[in-house]
Amino acid sequence: MNGLIPILQKIVRTERPLKEFALPILCDMAHSGKIGRKYLWKNDGLNFFVSLLSDPYWQVAALDAIFVWYVPTTCLKLCCACIDISLGSKTRLRVLKRNC
Repeated sequence: MNGLIPILQKIVRTERPLKEFALPILCDMAHSGKIGRKYLWKNDGLNFFVSLLSDPYWQVAALDAIFVWYVPTTCLKLCCACIDISLGSKTRLRVLKRNC
């Protein structure tokens, strides 16, 4: 699963026709459970979903994927990561990824 995520992210960023197939798979990975979210963390999934918020067609799916991470066990990690994204700092996000 870990090797698949970067490939899907690259497809979404570069190939418009395949985007409609790759994006739902990535969004569903956030729903797949702890292991799926772990691999998304390792592959910068949160930043990826945040970047999708600028695309009106995929905003709902991106917000839904981010919301799935908003559970009691990861709430603090997600909030800290969101703060760091808005501030542009990558240091805390790297630490959070290692601890997940």
